[in-house]
Amino acid sequence: MSARRGGEDTEVRGYTTRGATWEWWQSWFLVFFLTGFLYWLPLVYMGLRVLEFRWVIYGLFYAGPAVLLSLALMNGGVEPLVLKHLWQAAGGFFLMAGIHTLRARGEFLVGVSEQLYEREEQRERERAMGKTDRTLPPGQPARLLNVNRLSEIELAMLPGLGPERAQQALRMRAAMGDFLSLADFAAKMQLSKETRHRLEPLFEPDSGAMALALAKDEPAYRTMPDGSRVLELNWASVETLAQLPGVSPELAQRAVSLRDADGPFKSMEDFRFRLALPMDTLVRLAPFAQCNSMSLGPAGAAKPGGRIVDV
Repeated sequence: MSARRGGEDTEVRGYTTRGATWEWWQSWFLVFFLTGFLYWLPLVYMGLRVLEFRWVIYGLFYAGPAVLLSLALMNGGVEPLVLKHLWQAAGGFFLMAGIHTLRARGEFLVGVSEQLYEREEQRERERAMGKTDRTLPPGQPARLLNVNRLSEIELAMLPGLGPERAQQALRMRAAMGDFLSLADFAAKMQLSKETRHRLEPLFEPDSGAMALALAKDEPAYRTMPDGSRVLELNWASVETLAQLPGVSPELAQRAVSLRDADGPFKSMEDFRFRLALPMDTLVRLAPFAQCNSMSLGPAGAAKPGGRIVDV
């Protein structure tokens, strides 16, 4: 159970990061258990609030004995034995509904917290776009869009896409993960060159394109048969590594220090493990880097004094 999407750096207190006071305030519906007959309403409320309709069904099921007992008491003239059985059934269902509500409460609180975070992030995006629009020179578009953060409606409004392309993009993003860049998005969506040129001014600059904008004579790059250029991590300098997407100058310096001290990286996974990189960083790097050479330079000579690795 997650208190927040992508919230690995947050401290979870209770079920969420919002604290016990907020969680009990959101659990106000527990007062229905004090009424005796409305013990089933908390499950119905929780289900409708976070769109978990199975809770609604369970709540209505638990309401059965209470409804029958209420009708019997209002009509009068019901056999005492029947009333006794209805009271017993209502008591049993009261207990089951209480246990079910308490067990579902944690999932409900996480769902409500997620909804609030999404609203807060949406307001922040709208505030940021509004602030940028006011500070940009006239006629200069805001470069705030990210293809992995746009909703279906926002995608459909982009030039050259429309509703069908927007749905296709969402399905592709859900099945294959985030797009690596706007260029990756354009290639997978098979957008025309004209459409791509119309989209480029609206989006953040592609970090991948920036990484590939190095001098063509950079010796740490290999030219692949298809004409693409891929960086050999065991040949790269600190400055060259720092040009890769997701790699800061500090991280590049640490990579070179580890490589010089412990020998070449054996694979991309070894590179990720030794630097303790998150998987999403490796995914961003993968199209632009490789670890195929076990030498520390394009000439193929190992660095003097380096550790000998038995293969």
